[in-house]
Amino acid sequence: MRQSRARAEESRREAERRLKYVGAARVRLDVLRLFWDGTNVRREPNSQHVEILAESFRAGGCHRLELRNHIPGKISQECLDSVLRDSNVSAHQLLNDIPELSFPDDYKLDYLHGLHRIEAAREFLSETDKWWTVDLYLSGIVKHDQEMFNLTTMS
Repeated sequence: MRQSRARAEESRREAERRLKYVGAARVRLDVLRLFWDGTNVRREPNSQHVEILAESFRAGGCHRLELRNHIPGKISQECLDSVLRDSNVSAHQLLNDIPELSFPDDYKLDYLHGLHRIEAAREFLSETDKWWTVDLYLSGIVKHDQEMFNLTTMS
């Protein structure tokens, strides 16, 4: 009985992710901010973990486009529409390519996990190449976006 409830919850979360997913984009690191809503635990990067990842990037490369390295981010429909227009990118391109999006200088895009990857990238990447691939999800459809991604187990 407990297992079937867990499966049902997992199915619900996956359906919610599919509903909210709008595509992937390259986003400047200075735009990214770790999501914190005041109720979840505020995370600080572990410097040893960051250094290990940065060393891994130096040794084997920084594979930002690989699907397993993407980080999820949340964005409102209004902001998405504005950023797509300002970036001259279509919603279709977000789903089929990985275009670069241009955000206003003062805008912060909340990402939901990947803190150590982002901090290592800030250390490793050159000033002219500081971006990461973000899978974009619409915010505001469910009350607790972070539940959808099981944030308690991700870094």
